[in-house]
Amino acid sequence: MQNCMGQEFARLEICTVIKILLTLLPDLSLDQKFIKDISWDEGIILRRPNTLPVASCKIFN
Repeated sequence: MQNCMGQEFARLEICTVIKILLTLLPDLSLDQKFIKDISWDEGIILRRPNTLPVASCKIFN
């Protein structure tokens, strides 16, 4: 089985972005009201959500 040469870099990049977002926006979470409605793109190379509903306990100014 072949793997993309940038696959591990992409995973690291995604993890880093998520960690930074959660550090900057600690009240951010998946919106539980819509979590069952998330549709997925079932691509040949990449499986990913089409949307990712989030909620925050705080209102931003």
